[in-house]
Amino acid sequence: MKKFLSVSTLVFALSAQAAPLPMKNAQSVSWNEFRDACFNPAKYNNQIAQTDITITCTDVVKTWRLDSPGMVQLPTAREIQATVSSNKYNVENCVADVGVNPVGVGCQRFKEVLETYRLEAKVTCDDLKEWNQEVTQFSYCLALVNKEKAMNVDSVFVQDTGVKQDFCTSTSNKPQNTPAVLPKPTDSFSSRR
Repeated sequence: MKKFLSVSTLVFALSAQAAPLPMKNAQSVSWNEFRDACFNPAKYNNQIAQTDITITCTDVVKTWRLDSPGMVQLPTAREIQATVSSNKYNVENCVADVGVNPVGVGCQRFKEVLETYRLEAKVTCDDLKEWNQEVTQFSYCLALVNKEKAMNVDSVFVQDTGVKQDFCTSTSNKPQNTPAVLPKPTDSFSSRR
C-alpha cells in the first residue's frame, strides 16, 4: 500500500463546496477497466492510453464540536438531627430538612458539524501500472486523505448542521429557595421521673 503513495503525484486541496464534475463525452467504466485501459488501450478502441488522469477524493466527517458552555443547577439536601438525653429524661429524636440552594456546575453544549476535505491528485498510467492489484480508488483516496488532511487542516470546510446536544437542560436545574423547616421546641417531649 505504501508503494502507491510514494509515486510522485501532484495533489491539490480543493474548495470543499465545489463538487467534482465528470469529463464531458467520457465513457463510464469500472475501476478495473479504467486501469486496464492504461495497459491495453487498443482493447478499448484507443490508439493511446488515457491522459490527464485526476483522482478526486472527498472526505466528509459528521462530528461534534463544543458550543457555548453553560451552567446547570444540581439539587442538594441538608438534614438536621437533634437528640437530647439526661439521666432522667429522653427527648425523642427530631429530624428536619433544612432548605439549601442547589449547586451550580459547569456543563457543555455541543453542535453537530460536517467537516469536508476535498483534494485532487494528478496521476499517470505509469503510476497506475506501479500500483498493486489491491489498490482501488477508495484505498488510494483513504490513504491520501489520511496523509494530506493532517497537514492541511485549514483546507477542511466546516458546516454547522443545526443539530445540537445540550447537557445543560434538566428538570432539576431551576434554583430552589426552600425555607428552612425547623421543629417546634415543644414537639415530641416526653418525661420520666
